Amino acid sequence: MKKKELEKKTGGDCYQSAFQFISKFGNKGNFHLVHGTVYSASWKKRIDHAWCECGDVVFDSTIHFVGRKEKYYKIGNAKIKSKYTYKEAIEMAVKIGTYGDWSKEEK
Repeated sequence: MKKKELEKKTGGDCYQSAFQFISKFGNKGNFHLVHGTVYSASWKKRIDHAWCECGDVVFDSTIHFVGRKEKYYKIGNAKIKSKYTYKEAIEMAVKIGTYGDWSKEEK
């Protein structure tokens, strides 16, 4: 899928960015790709978002955040919709042909 199509589907590059992160580092530890929602202060509403986690550390390259999960969830009021292991994320991307967000029907 082309970048413009992905941006149209997601409204930004967080899904691509989080997927690329887990693709690069996911097989080196207990990483998870997370699809969920966060509160965006700039948009003044909840938005769909993607980030990666390893234990109690969050990696969100779209906002350049690396830190404790507790802080990330508090600041962004983050809510998880789906969580994928490295293997599951790769399989879903190949199966569906996008970086995410993947619907229940697609799973």
